[in-house]
This record gives sequence, structure tokens and C-alpha cells, in this order.
Amino acid sequence: MLPIHARFHAVLAADERQRIAGRAQKLVASDPAISATVDFAGGIRPGIGSGAGLFYEDHVSMGLAQPEDAVRYEYRMRALAGSADMLLLAGAPHVAFDEYCRDTVGLGGPRVLQVPPARRRRIVSLGRRCQDDARFFARLTAFARDADGLTLHPYACSGNDWLLASALALAARVPVHVAGPPPGVARRVNDKGWFAEQVSWLLGRHTVPPTNTVLGPAALAGRVALLARRFPRVVIKVPDSAGGRGNLVLDSRDLHGLSLKAIHRRLRRLLGALGWRGTFPLVAGVWESPVIASPSAQLWLPLQGEAAPMVEGLFVQLLTGDEGEFIGAEPARLPAAVEARMVEEAVRIGTLFQDLGYFGRCSLDAVLVGERMETAELHWIECNGRWGGVSIPLMLVNRLAVDAAAQFVIVQQVDGDQPPCQFGAALKRIGSRLYHHQRHRQGIVFLSPRLMESGSGMHFVSIAETLDDAREQALAARELLAG
Repeated sequence: MLPIHARFHAVLAADERQRIAGRAQKLVASDPAISATVDFAGGIRPGIGSGAGLFYEDHVSMGLAQPEDAVRYEYRMRALAGSADMLLLAGAPHVAFDEYCRDTVGLGGPRVLQVPPARRRRIVSLGRRCQDDARFFARLTAFARDADGLTLHPYACSGNDWLLASALALAARVPVHVAGPPPGVARRVNDKGWFAEQVSWLLGRHTVPPTNTVLGPAALAGRVALLARRFPRVVIKVPDSAGGRGNLVLDSRDLHGLSLKAIHRRLRRLLGALGWRGTFPLVAGVWESPVIASPSAQLWLPLQGEAAPMVEGLFVQLLTGDEGEFIGAEPARLPAAVEARMVEEAVRIGTLFQDLGYFGRCSLDAVLVGERMETAELHWIECNGRWGGVSIPLMLVNRLAVDAAAQFVIVQQVDGDQPPCQFGAALKRIGSRLYHHQRHRQGIVFLSPRLMESGSGMHFVSIAETLDDAREQALAARELLAG
């Protein structure tokens, strides 16, 4: 069972709880598929069963995903798996990193298997690839049967994962669970336009930036032109993209005086450069400033009726570039009033999702807009209905059972100019700053070897007694790894 620790609490009033339940009922009535699992055979359901876990990272369901995305980051899921579990990889297993996780970090030794490549040229999900190869599927079936049950722990839950769970339940004839939401509600919460609509209803229009979902080219050009006349910067978002990849930020001055036709041509060219292929809907909104901080609320949503949404942490995201690319995070230091408001509003949002059938990991991203932290406006901008760059290291620290007062900083840096560094060399460079579960309960814990070895960045968490110490240690580690 994953160690979940609620560190912040908020109790909703009975009338507010009833109001949210009514909203969920209306959403389900208008779209019954949002929480449905009846189409999947085998009796699978959301939750975590008593058998083994099957962990894997797949980005196919996320907008603008590239085949290399999962291979670059997929070893993060190793931080969640124990000795009785199995880790599936799209890339080749990394023996040295697996030994490091087992012997140095103390995470146990799960079975690590590479999923056979897709038989087709187009991008195919890991779940589909597991079923397409009969021999490999037989290995998974035997694993589920031997463990007397199986829980799938996908990085981002989609219909492909539920289909794999259904196939394994039928083949192995054991209970199979999915540690994630039904595919309908997963799609909705990860849709930035849908999210803005629900938050606006729950908390008021003032709690989200001006945001509109547009369904075609003419509507997009018209909405962007209107926003550009009123605000300094405009953003267009691919609704289900992640990590800032699908954000196109525009200086409104560059659009002034252009016809709608000219705006349309420019938008198609700029969006195409991001990998957009002309599909709608898109989300058009305001890129707000000045932004003091970009906090996130890390939630775990239990099964409906078991417990209220759990807020495990509030973090400040470290972002770079005009598009706000995620490069790491650290625990947030917020004024007490801001913290209390953020927790209470996150619980309200999480309660609606839970009432729709959502189960599992979820994070909510926000911005604090203004000149001073004490008077800044809290605006919610998107939901990451999946594991992510903050929640996986958070769960890792929970698993390591370090001092509850310990602080940590996450570094997820992508930099194509960094020289490649083999994992063994990285361990030597960090030296005495390395965390060891038996000797040194603070230090650097690597989350993945792929970025360093390809020369495209680094990925680790720095654990120390204080946040300042964790920052200093992280900075030293970055310099050592960069050579």
C-alpha cells in the first residue's frame, strides 16, 4: 500500500458538501460516461487491491506527447514499486540504477521488464503493446495469478490502462484493480477548459484567469484578438498537454493592427511549431502578471465514501521560459491566510472530482497574482490528474520514512547543452552527499538515470533538515553533475 500522509486539513460545511454533490449529479446525468467502468469486463474497479502492483509510465494519452517522453522519465515510477511488484519500461532496463535503488536507497527489488516494441509505426500505448505480444501478455498473466491479484499503477490513467486491466482479469481470473480514475473523468479533469469551468462554478469566476474553450479557427482568432485588446499577454493552450509544452504565450502588441485572417495564419504557424496538428478544441486565456509564485496542491483522492480528499503538500513550482516549463519544485512558504485558503479550495475541487468517481493521485496548479504575497489573488489554472514531477518525489520521501520535519527540493532540469554523464560517474561525483538508507538519511536521491546519460539534464531530490540546506545541497549537486 502506498504511504499517504495528509499534512493539511479542511472540513467542508454540510451545505457546501451538499452543493458539490448536486453539481456532480448534474454532470453525471448530462454525461453518464464520465464515471462509467461498466464497459470493461472482468469486474475491475478503481482502488488498490491486496496483490502485487504493476507500475509503468506512459504519455500517449497526453496532448503533444512524443515517444521519447516516457523513455526519458519512465524510471521515476521505480520510486513507487516494492519488491513484490513489477515495473514496465518502454526503454531497456538499467541494471546499475536498479541496484542503486535497491541497495543504496532501500526501495526493494521489483521485477523490471521491457515491453516489446509496437508492431505498427504509429505511437501505441504500453497497455496496447502488452496485449499485442502474446508471450509478454502471458508473462503478465502468470505474474498476476502468482500474486493472487494485481493493481495497475499507470502514470496517467486512460482507457488503454483499463483495457489492459480487463484483459488481465479475464486471463488470470484474479481480482484486478486500477489505481486511477475511470477514463471519462480522467479526460475531463485534465482538460484545462473543463477544469476552468468547474472551478469558476465552485469558487467564483474571480478564481480563474479569463479562459475560453474555442472549437474552431475563426473562434480562436476572434477570441485571441479580443483578449489582446484588453490584456498585455495572451496564452493558447492545448487542453490536455502537460509541463508547459502546449502553452503558446503571445505578446498582445504583436497582434495589434492585424486582421483576423492574419492572426489566424500566425497562430497556425506558431502552434504548429509546438507540434499541434490542427485539432480542436483549444483554450484561449490570459497569461497573468505579475506572478509572485506558482503553487500546487498535491492531493490523494480516496474512493468516494471512504475518506475526504487528502492534501499531502503545498509546493511552489520552479518554472522557466515564457511558456512556464516545469523544472522542479520545493515546499511552499505561504502566509497562513493564503495557505488556509489554498487548502480549503483544493479540498472543494477535489471533492467534486471524487464525487465524479475520481480515485488516486491528483495535483492542482495555481498562480498568485499581485505585488505582495499577503494581498495576491489566488487563481487556479489547471489540474494534473496523474502522477507527476512533484507527487512521485513526495511519495518517495514518504516511503523513505525520513524525519517528518525534513525538507526536500526537487530538480527536474532538461538542458540539451549538458555533457553526458554515466550513472556510475554521477554517483562518484555526488560522493558523501548521496542519501543511503542505512548510513546517511539525508542527501541526494536520483529519480532517473536517463537525462544525465543522454546529456539532456538531471533528475533528483535533495533531502535535508531545513529547506535552505536542501536548496544549497541541490545547487551543489547540480554543479557537480554538470562537471
